[in-house]
Amino acid sequence: MLLAAAFACGLGCSSDGPVELAVRVFVPASCALGNDGYVFARGYGDYEASPTPLGFFVRDGNVTLDGIRSTAREVVLTASLGEKSWSGRADFQRGADVLLSQENNVCTLADAVDSRTEGMLVAYGNDRALLVAGKNQNVPRSFSFDGHTGKSTPLGRDLLRQRVSASATATGDASNGGRVVIAGGLRADSGEPLSDAEVFRDGAFDRNAIALSGARSAHAAVDLHGNHVLLLGGLGTNGVLGSLELVDTDSNVSETAGLTSLEVPRRDLAAVGLANGEVLVFGGRDAQGNDVSAIEWIARDARSHVRTGLQLKFGAGSKVLALPNGGVFAATLEGTRASLWTIGEGGAIGAAGGLEGVTSLALFADVDGAVSIFTGRAWLRFGTWDRSLSLLASLGNEGPKSELFVGMEPGLALFADDAAEGTHLRVLRTTSVSTYGPLDEALAFTDTRSLVPVSSGLGPPAFSTETGITLLEGERIAIVDRFYRDFEVSFERRGAPAEIVLRTEGGDDFAVGGAACPYRSEQKSAVVRIARIDNRIEGDATCDLPFATGERVAIHPRGPAGSAQLRSLVVSRK
Repeated sequence: MLLAAAFACGLGCSSDGPVELAVRVFVPASCALGNDGYVFARGYGDYEASPTPLGFFVRDGNVTLDGIRSTAREVVLTASLGEKSWSGRADFQRGADVLLSQENNVCTLADAVDSRTEGMLVAYGNDRALLVAGKNQNVPRSFSFDGHTGKSTPLGRDLLRQRVSASATATGDASNGGRVVIAGGLRADSGEPLSDAEVFRDGAFDRNAIALSGARSAHAAVDLHGNHVLLLGGLGTNGVLGSLELVDTDSNVSETAGLTSLEVPRRDLAAVGLANGEVLVFGGRDAQGNDVSAIEWIARDARSHVRTGLQLKFGAGSKVLALPNGGVFAATLEGTRASLWTIGEGGAIGAAGGLEGVTSLALFADVDGAVSIFTGRAWLRFGTWDRSLSLLASLGNEGPKSELFVGMEPGLALFADDAAEGTHLRVLRTTSVSTYGPLDEALAFTDTRSLVPVSSGLGPPAFSTETGITLLEGERIAIVDRFYRDFEVSFERRGAPAEIVLRTEGGDDFAVGGAACPYRSEQKSAVVRIARIDNRIEGDATCDLPFATGERVAIHPRGPAGSAQLRSLVVSRK
């Protein structure tokens, strides 16, 4: 189902001038929105205006809507029909195709894809996914999925060698279209170990592979610093590996020199890259076939370990998820019981409950810092602040039946399932939010909404409506799902003011109120105010920022020496 609307910039335009942009709206036929459905469009960008929704009925077909600003960066569409809701989002600056999917429902997409076992599904470039590798009776083709239209297209130039037991890792970003590195593995037809990596970019695989230091399969891989992929452990021609290897997709070479090694060589391991750029390694089996419980915490340059001594039993079927705002969520499976854990960036591991009757596990990051969990029988939502579990009853037991599952963005997951009519990709949308959206009210005032703990896995900091949030020294929280360019921050304080850590999308941190940018000594007011204008901090602290001009940052309040009480946190775009 295809709708079309031209959003013309009228009275709402900025000085950048008027713009008219055609927006095509795609709705999966399996979750169709009838002609009586009403669609709202909202534009968001690096400005603080709460957008006035512009609307039209589905039956209106092609319409022109005036009022979305020319400086908008995202468009979010929401629709309703009776008690059902649909939503989707897209990049306004690059032309806006929007996949409008029914919320809290699984929608099957129309295009059939090749079935496979031991394949991989990976999200890349912010809004796309690649279904790749694996085997079946024939050679399964790779497909590129467009998250704006819901369409899946076979690649014109596929893998040089079809493989299993490989890794598929997204790197780069939307500015270069995103890349995917398929590394190592075994030949799908003969089982021959492979010692190269293939790079998918610009819609096709390169004609030449990148040579690795040796064969590597059953390994883990993470994105490191953009355009680089770090390979960890696995199985080589001489046994279990402890080595790390860095694949550079700019120079098309790999290297091992100067990189640290795993303290426990292992195969069949899991690894995730944290929001701060560090890497955590879980589970796997050692050279004797024993399960490995030691967690390895590797520095962002992969040349050393950050901390040691952490343990977590992480057997077959267990899953781990790096949280977009910082920290890790893990679900460890033993029989039909899953134990839930949170791990903060400070290294603390906290138990977060358990689930019984689990037949399989899938995790993806939801909006508001939550985690959605599929147990093989039901969908649950875990709140990272209150550590609560709630049932997503409307979804029933519709979920992934294989490992072909990936979170596309907070609130959106994609998976492949075989059915009588063939293999199709399916989408699950809980809701849509914009990273440019405004905060509707002061935070840490009446409740802790829009905030998540980052530094500790043991639970959130203390909160009361009278004193706000108490942050112990080094304790850190984050405003969820939002990045800012120029902004103003204010908050009430009792005692020493909290530091405001600014984190780039690449994981670099800078603390306003810290040693490099201290608060003014004469700052005695109960209300602290700072602002970022271009690349400088003004207000109750003044300094230049070590970031690229215009680079967007997340906002993380952090406890100073001693502690801080923070209340009525207000953040606005400028």
